[in-house]
Order: sequence, then structure tokens, then C-alpha cells
Amino acid sequence: MVKFMEEIKDILEYIDVKYNKQLFIDLFNKCRSIEPTRFIETTSVSRALITKGNFREDWKEILDHHAKVHEVFDEHATGFNYSDDNGYMPAHIDLAEQRHYNLLLPIYGIAEINVYKTTKDIKLTFMHGQTHWQVPENYSNKNLTKIGTVKIDKPVLLNTDYLHDVNIKEAPRLNWVTRWYGMKNYNFSEFKNLVETTLNG
Repeated sequence: MVKFMEEIKDILEYIDVKYNKQLFIDLFNKCRSIEPTRFIETTSVSRALITKGNFREDWKEILDHHAKVHEVFDEHATGFNYSDDNGYMPAHIDLAEQRHYNLLLPIYGIAEINVYKTTKDIKLTFMHGQTHWQVPENYSNKNLTKIGTVKIDKPVLLNTDYLHDVNIKEAPRLNWVTRWYGMKNYNFSEFKNLVETTLNG
């Protein structure tokens, strides 16, 4: 049986952010007919900024609000992740300039994130032409040391410098991700405080 942790300090923590779920559902339904970005390694699909140019305008209300924290978003990740079954995303790290964080806002459904000890001796590789995330070279979690598992049923902030996977436990599952990058190297607690103060202000 999986033992859930309330948080994994400075890596994956619940965050107090207020958001209007109905707004996200309405915006997702408007873009649902758009062909998503698909990854071979996962059954989930992504509609992110890179998927279609007009998403920046369609999602302006959300992006303008989140830009108060920092105005540069990772176009590969910022947007909706959706799964209609109990799928998964394998262990990976997300790459960007300087330190970066993901704000995950669950809309419906539930996922779990496992975080793994991430050391320089773990050989990582890009897959299928991707240039913004890497997986272990042997493409297996067998040799990884799990740090903990957190249930994503409320907002979390994730330090994506650590290997992490995503497992859908209650589908369909819809999640919004904001990934900021190219910013000052805030430590985790500093950035978490900035996000909470700014988005709830």
C-alpha cells in the first residue's frame, strides 16, 4: 500500500492558492477540440502554450494573473494536462533556464506524484526529439530511490529539478500547470511565499 506524505519539504509541497475551478473547466472545454500534444511515454495529453499560438489570448485571464509572480512561462508545459484513464508519466526531470517551479492546480480527478532521489550518477537522456525533459537512460524506475509519494488532490508547488513521475488514480483527470522559468534563483520557501502572496493578493 502506498504511504502518502503531506509534503516532501522543499521539493513538493501543498500551497495555499485560491482559484476558480469553473473558469479552468470552461477554458478547457473551449480548447478540447484542438489536437493535443501527445507523448509516447504517457497516456495523458497536453494542451500547452506551444500547442497552438492563440492559447496565449484564450488563456489571458489566467496567464495575466500568474504573470504577476513572474512573466516568463515555459511554453512546453504551461497549460492543461488531461487523462481519460488511469495513465502515467514516467520518471523525468523538466529542464529550463535557472531554477524553475511548477504550480499544479487540480481541476478534477486525482493523481499521485512519486519523487526520486536525483544524483549526478543517474544517466539521463532526451526521448523522441524532446528537448525540455529527460528520463533515466535505462527507462526504468527499478534503480531509483523513492523519496516519497504525494496525492495531488489540492494545489502543489513542485521543484522539477528532481526526478518525478505522475500516476493517475481517479480519471478522468484534468490539471492545470504553470511553469515559470528564467527567473532569479529563489529557494523553495521564498518562491512558495511569493506565489501565495501574489496570487491571493
